[in-house]
Amino acid sequence: MATSETTLFVTVPLDSLPTSEPSSSDPLVMRVAYGIIGTVGILSNGLVIYVLIRVSQTRQVINMFIINQSLIDMFTSLMLILCYVLPVVQFPSPTLSESFGRFVCVFWYSKYPCWGSIIASTANLVCLTMERYMAVISPLRYQKLFRWPRSVWLAILPWLVGYTYQTYWIFMHTIDPDTGKCGIRTSKEVQIAAGVTAFVTQYFFPLSLMTFVYIRIAKSLNHRVEPMVSGESSRPVSTLSPSQVGNAWEPVSNDRVPTMLPNFRGRARRNVIKTLVLVCVAFFVCWTPNQVCYLIFNTAQDIDKKSPMFRLTIILAFCNMIVNPFIYAFKYRVFRHGLLEIVPCLRLALQSTADTSIRLEVPNQRSVMVRTDDSRVSKTVKSK
Repeated sequence: MATSETTLFVTVPLDSLPTSEPSSSDPLVMRVAYGIIGTVGILSNGLVIYVLIRVSQTRQVINMFIINQSLIDMFTSLMLILCYVLPVVQFPSPTLSESFGRFVCVFWYSKYPCWGSIIASTANLVCLTMERYMAVISPLRYQKLFRWPRSVWLAILPWLVGYTYQTYWIFMHTIDPDTGKCGIRTSKEVQIAAGVTAFVTQYFFPLSLMTFVYIRIAKSLNHRVEPMVSGESSRPVSTLSPSQVGNAWEPVSNDRVPTMLPNFRGRARRNVIKTLVLVCVAFFVCWTPNQVCYLIFNTAQDIDKKSPMFRLTIILAFCNMIVNPFIYAFKYRVFRHGLLEIVPCLRLALQSTADTSIRLEVPNQRSVMVRTDDSRVSKTVKSK
């Protein structure tokens, strides 16, 4: 077979195929990094799935899509270990029959399960974005489109998109009849076309769509005024009048205090949107360096795939599978509350500090703490 028509391992995403030898194209340090990322990804995303299933709002469509995102990332982490850490079958292999050897080449040696789930992760992130867009921009249509039974089928869609799209990677792999090795049969023209297509469909288009949608959502929310619901507190409360904050410590009478209750649904919606924006930012940070390098590699081939800088972009890209659970832990209130429910030490710490406290922050003065425990009023002052 002419060398000008065939190139082996020329367009493998991220890095060249690993072998059973640590000193080959996948050095030991990379295999260790893959193992750590995969293990953390399985544990952290598994925790997200467990917590969100335990909370009462699991049937909410947004939580279902977040669970699906974590499920995809957890499966990708598992495939990362199986495909890039454990030894793979070497070709030519006298132990495999011709038909089974071809299957191993195009399905497993090509890392199709791993890359299909990575595409599914991006597709689910787009679905998350569009779900929030419909909920904010067109709530009536959202109620019809994202009903519970139908939303389950929508959660399956990213899996179908990911593994259907990635089938091209199967057809590009073959066993060289001359050498018996498993590799990629392609030409320079096909390589350039595949590289540009992968960059646009897997990175540029999803990122552009998510950016546009969140800008639209932000503009829509900024033009809305959150309604305040007037009401009265459910029980007598002792507090301080504004004129007494800096002068006296005498509590106001225990009559019912009229309050203005904020729109908690609007706040919850904004919290979800802010969380998902951070998830999209993480996608941009993790994938941009490697996607740019991969595009240059396929169009110009001026990048050394064994250089430390290129390998760093690989590790950064795979880190996208483990960063989302930490974003949920620090930003997503539903996940935080669910985590406090299942972790006893965190729940006890919350109960010991939360109580029924109201903190009044006074500019350029001291902050006043008024607590209402068993009709007693305790007053604490902290200097700024």
